[in-house]
Amino acid sequence: MKSCYRCGASGPAVAFGVDRSKADGLSIYCKECQNAKNRAQYAKDPERGKAYVYAYQATEAGKAV
Repeated sequence: MKSCYRCGASGPAVAFGVDRSKADGLSIYCKECQNAKNRAQYAKDPERGKAYVYAYQATEAGKAV
């Protein structure tokens, strides 16, 4: 069981995203809190969010699936 740094809810490891920089390999935020944070950042500056998506798609387009 792990607890979310933001909401304090505890849950199994599958409720947390992967973050290889952490000792346990899991994000400090649960997936729900991370998604809410991402949505808020996108709503604050949608052009920056779109630029990130376009850059990611451009780099991933040439890779084989």
